[in-house]
Amino acid sequence: MLKLEQARLDAYKQNEAALLRQFRENKSQEAEAKHLLSTVRKCQTVCRQMDERCGIVPRQTWYWPPRISQENLDSDEDEEEEPDPEKVILPELDGYLRYQHSYCVWCGVKYSSRDDLISHCPGDTRESHDQDDAGDFADDTDFAD
Repeated sequence: MLKLEQARLDAYKQNEAALLRQFRENKSQEAEAKHLLSTVRKCQTVCRQMDERCGIVPRQTWYWPPRISQENLDSDEDEEEEPDPEKVILPELDGYLRYQHSYCVWCGVKYSSRDDLISHCPGDTRESHDQDDAGDFADDTDFAD
């Protein structure tokens, strides 16, 4: 009887440990998704600010952050769905901002030219930038030309 109780207790502990690992993994994935969406929204805001200064109309509606109005909130119509943030939006916005505006999303810097960007920016991905700032999007950027 004692062996059976010990086996049940061991199984319970293993199950509990597995559930705890799964919970932590889920929370980590949720945090990463939230961070990614936040970065995309910041990129979209930068894109809108820079495009408006230059009188440029975005190529895609999702280049700029969605405008929320009372009309949109009251409507039951489905809005145009954005593509996958990690695989489509962020790389495309990054490329657009780099090419069109000489702006690096990860440095948070508007360079004077594409040549200046190429010379001083470590790359076009979060991973290629200095990890001292944990690869975060620069929040203190001055977007003035």
